[in-house]
Amino acid sequence: MKNRYLGSNPAEGDDPRIRKKEQRFLTSDQLHDLAQAIEAPYQTLVYLFGCGGLRWREATALRRRRIDVSRARIEIAESDLAATDEEEAPGNGA
Repeated sequence: MKNRYLGSNPAEGDDPRIRKKEQRFLTSDQLHDLAQAIEAPYQTLVYLFGCGGLRWREATALRRRRIDVSRARIEIAESDLAATDEEEAPGNGA
């Protein structure tokens, strides 16, 4: 615009701010109902996602050595960069 290469600013009037969708959260009863609807080995993952706030890549990178049952601790120290949220997360229609 400064050098007049374009006659007008093509972005003029557009709102450049990204509009984020409002986040929705499950109630504890809804989370429990969801976990009960899932097959046994995966119920724990549902609770881990819902209560621990893990993302898909963090959950797929979780290793046994990072879990300390005696202290009730899980260390989230890495992320699985090979997993993509859109393609590999269950329930995303992939």
